[in-house]
Amino acid sequence: MRTYTLVALNKLSKDLNYNRDSLEKVLRLTEVLKLFNEHEELKGKYVLKGGTAINLCLFDFPRLSVDIDLDFNLNLNKEDLEAARKLHQKIISENISINGYQISPRSRFSYTLDSYLLQYTNAVGNIDNIKVEINYSNRVHVLKPKRYNITSKVIEETTILGLDKVELYGSKISALIGRTTARDIFDVAEMISHQIIKKEEHDTLRKTVIFYLLLSNEFEPLEVLLNRFKTNIKEIDFNNIRRNLLPMLKIGTNIDVEELKEEVLNYIDKLLVITNDEQRYIDLYNQGQYEPSFLFEQDNIVSEIKDHPMAVWKMINLKNNK
Repeated sequence: MRTYTLVALNKLSKDLNYNRDSLEKVLRLTEVLKLFNEHEELKGKYVLKGGTAINLCLFDFPRLSVDIDLDFNLNLNKEDLEAARKLHQKIISENISINGYQISPRSRFSYTLDSYLLQYTNAVGNIDNIKVEINYSNRVHVLKPKRYNITSKVIEETTILGLDKVELYGSKISALIGRTTARDIFDVAEMISHQIIKKEEHDTLRKTVIFYLLLSNEFEPLEVLLNRFKTNIKEIDFNNIRRNLLPMLKIGTNIDVEELKEEVLNYIDKLLVITNDEQRYIDLYNQGQYEPSFLFEQDNIVSEIKDHPMAVWKMINLKNNK
């Protein structure tokens, strides 16, 4: 494990214009990520997603992201999954300990999710932690994950397995609609301003948003979800931005909150113009029928996601609760 001295971190944070403690957490986070991408048993089996994937794989940290969100990347049967998970938990625990981290008692492990809190003592002597979440229900993906070669001013060169950019933003926009945080708004606004998603990719993006939005919500009509989102985004004010976003940006960054929100709202309004087949998929899904061929035309995608563990579980659960 690299050591992070206070002198070196102060210099680096001054050179890069980031908050020192947040920067140290990102440096440590990328070291932890190497375990999942370089260990012989783990590599290829975990896919990075979320804000860290966006800000690391597609940009050079316009904002610092300090959590690791991973999907398991093999759709194994229950017995094989349990065996792999047990082995991997042992590997993770051993390697984390060797590198000076402790797994906090506040870590949580359930059937669908491993949520590690990795404790460490930072350069100024304070206890801090890195959150690593591994999702075992989203172990099937719409698009093939991609290996990103990372060249950055912040971290050393490395290679990371992450979701395809369209799926990264499909799940990100779904998260924005579902939880509406300042960081989600910023990430989507960066996507828009840098034109990360090309015009010919918009249909796949919309369909992927729908796919993840229904996976993560409780059988509500799309218009209900969107109306709630529009209400929630209006409540994001500068105090929220200052508290939850600005500490993760370069020091001195100015944010026009209302302009940012308007840009994102307009984009989502234009994006989510639903076709008849997409509406049919939504209606059937909310009735307990999972028919991905109404959402995606590509046979390879339908074949890949037709047995998506979370979708299948939700259909069974809905029928059992009727």
